[in-house]
Amino acid sequence: MHRTDHKIIFTHADLNLRNILVKDGRISGIVDWENAGWLPEYWEYTKCHFGIRFANRWLEMIEDVFENKYEAELRIERKYWEYHSAW
Repeated sequence: MHRTDHKIIFTHADLNLRNILVKDGRISGIVDWENAGWLPEYWEYTKCHFGIRFANRWLEMIEDVFENKYEAELRIERKYWEYHSAW
């Protein structure tokens, strides 16, 4: 069961390599905001792992940015994904 003491924050909710625009080696924008909303603070971390298969560098960066703070939440979300993908 998820903890209930997480802060609720505004998050993009679909941050991935396709949604980050880069120009001259610098981030120039973030697009695709239709999933954005007020969600638990771990949400962006767990969703950054969803659908990623071969982008090890991306996942390493996510671990660094979030400092492995939400590993328990990620394990729970993975169980949900496994359950729902079996349908």
